[in-house]
Amino acid sequence: MPSLKRRKAKPQNAQLSKNLGSDSNDLPVVEVSFDLIKSKYFRTIHVDGAFGGISPTGTYLRMGIFNESQPIPEKITHSLTPDNQLGPENIEKRLVNHSFIREVEADLIMNFETAKLLKNWLEQQLSMFEQMNLSRGLEGKKNV
Repeated sequence: MPSLKRRKAKPQNAQLSKNLGSDSNDLPVVEVSFDLIKSKYFRTIHVDGAFGGISPTGTYLRMGIFNESQPIPEKITHSLTPDNQLGPENIEKRLVNHSFIREVEADLIMNFETAKLLKNWLEQQLSMFEQMNLSRGLEGKKNV
């Protein structure tokens, strides 16, 4: 539950000042604080993309996030040296699946309002990122 802080706001007019009262429980809420903690399952996830869509009920948006990689060989074969040490790999005998891998890391499920908040947050972050890169580009050209 968020921690609500009540403090006396500066009244805009005399009527508002009379309505504030002297009891701290009657003061309007002007701040809300959240403590951020990591869940026991917290981890950092590398994201290369996402897929999903609206749930069949139309209530939620599902977004599966994934990372992409090349497959690990299923089997490799090495020759042995005359003194029974591991020699070089015989590439012709390597057994590999030739598809790329998309490892789905998490499935994010959110309601419409949360999806809009996430969109707005992403737009803000992208705007700051673009401004930062633009200013770096201009600074780099000034130094040339």
